[in-house]
Amino acid sequence: MRSNLLARPLPALLVLSLVASARSQTILYNSNGFEAPTFTAGSPLIGQDDNNPWQSAGGSPTAYVVESSTVASGAQAVQANGGGLNDASFAFPGIFYAPGPDERVDIQVDMARTLSPNDVDSSPVYAIDVYDDGVNRTSRFGLQDDNGQIRAFVSVPINSQGQIDPNGTGIRSEFYGAPISAGSFVHFDFTLDYTTRTVNLTMNGVPLAAGVPFVTQSSVDIVAAALDIGTFSNSADNGYFDNYVVSAVPYLHGDANNDGIVNSQDLAAVSSNWLQTGVLQAGDVNEDGIVNSQDLALISSNWLQTLPSTNAATAVPEPGTLALMSAGALCSLVYWKRYSRQNRR
Repeated sequence: MRSNLLARPLPALLVLSLVASARSQTILYNSNGFEAPTFTAGSPLIGQDDNNPWQSAGGSPTAYVVESSTVASGAQAVQANGGGLNDASFAFPGIFYAPGPDERVDIQVDMARTLSPNDVDSSPVYAIDVYDDGVNRTSRFGLQDDNGQIRAFVSVPINSQGQIDPNGTGIRSEFYGAPISAGSFVHFDFTLDYTTRTVNLTMNGVPLAAGVPFVTQSSVDIVAAALDIGTFSNSADNGYFDNYVVSAVPYLHGDANNDGIVNSQDLAAVSSNWLQTGVLQAGDVNEDGIVNSQDLALISSNWLQTLPSTNAATAVPEPGTLALMSAGALCSLVYWKRYSRQNRR
């Protein structure tokens, strides 16, 4: 829960102490670069990591292999092979987490992919697919084949006119950024805001998209952030995943400068960028692409609120029965059957 409104400013040292304790992340899953000894090169990813074994759904459980030839950093990464499949293949560790109102879920991953010389022979997507406890797709991002070019994309909900619409029942890929060279790793930082039900995408430190609506607006939790291959039976290309981390990150709506408190510095950010537009523009606290009166209203409604102090070590349970039942049995039995037909959209 958010703290009560403060009658007067906190002493500077107390504010610094509160912010420092509140801004620690809660790690939901960390692959630690898929490095040894947790992961063994040359073996399928499924079943590896004794603390939270990787699971599969759809396609082939051998579609993901730990390897050492193509890595973003360290000595090992995961190769995703779309060849010979005609279905979506998912791989995921067990996660079950319901973010609080002052948290976002952050997914960081390094990704690369090859591309077949002939466009029709390439896999449509290599992606991270996010699902909730109802086995509904919350969002998806990654690398897609866009008419022979590799592009970063986010799945968006659309209405019958093809427009992005939070209440739309259709889905399509929205492309962001310039084409990416085949085989080149890019670093994605993807945040899911379960209060506004929107996502932001950053690639190599550059914001590409902000305020993109969830595909499923009712999503309130996360049970899987799955590696995903959407393939055709004659696909002849590979994807690569490295340094995969999922975490819950403290975040306060109205905190323009992200220092853990809504105060005059946030007003200054709005004032100095008044009516400026752009992705994640400083002062655009509601992330709608423009700094205006709506941002002032959000700051006003959260005036002098601070992030609550939390104990990150106890904020999320250890992977166990609940996580494995929610993200394992549920996803394996229902998840791919319901959504494999969406894998090319």
